Amino acid sequence: MSRAAPWVALAGFALMLALVLAGMTQGADRAILWALRRPGQPSAANLPIWMVDAAKAFTWLGIGWVRALLALVAAGLLALRGRRRTALMLPVAWAIGAVAVELVKHLVARPRPPAAFHLIAVNQWSFPSGHATGAMALYPLIGLVFDGRRGATLGVVLALLIGLTRIVLGVHWASDVIGGWLLGGTVALAAAAHLASNAQRNVSERGAAT
Repeated sequence: MSRAAPWVALAGFALMLALVLAGMTQGADRAILWALRRPGQPSAANLPIWMVDAAKAFTWLGIGWVRALLALVAAGLLALRGRRRTALMLPVAWAIGAVAVELVKHLVARPRPPAAFHLIAVNQWSFPSGHATGAMALYPLIGLVFDGRRGATLGVVLALLIGLTRIVLGVHWASDVIGGWLLGGTVALAAAAHLASNAQRNVSERGAAT
């Protein structure tokens, strides 16, 4: 794990934030939103009904309390295996992601897409997507601590899919989701770097003891 990786993700988020604040994503955001709707019918998805239903079901994995519950369950399993420091990192990553989202949402105060596009009920501000941020902050980390790089990759794919559901359902602009992925990725990469550093330190200490 490169120590620069979290900073690269954070720089990407800062760039996306600057583009959003400057209004430079509006054209692409609107084009993507309309591309997923039937011409002139913002409430009618231009997708198979099963895909919309799947998005409505799948998006639940990005809800805050669902992620919190999964973080606690995963942390409990790790604690039972004697990996208490690693276990603590999961709820910490969830909390940092949640706090970061709320702070940025209120600072940016970006309106969501028009309500006519919404296929589910939502509230609060739009940037960044809390689902995309929280999923990317937590799921790759859970995958990493249980199954290494393969698990982390599966976690990233899961987070990407969760973010895409928010665009399909018309409750977020694409730039909200991309910003969320980058912010959540910053949290996950920082946590992974911290865990890797602790692991290296433990190996060094054991080597010195022998």
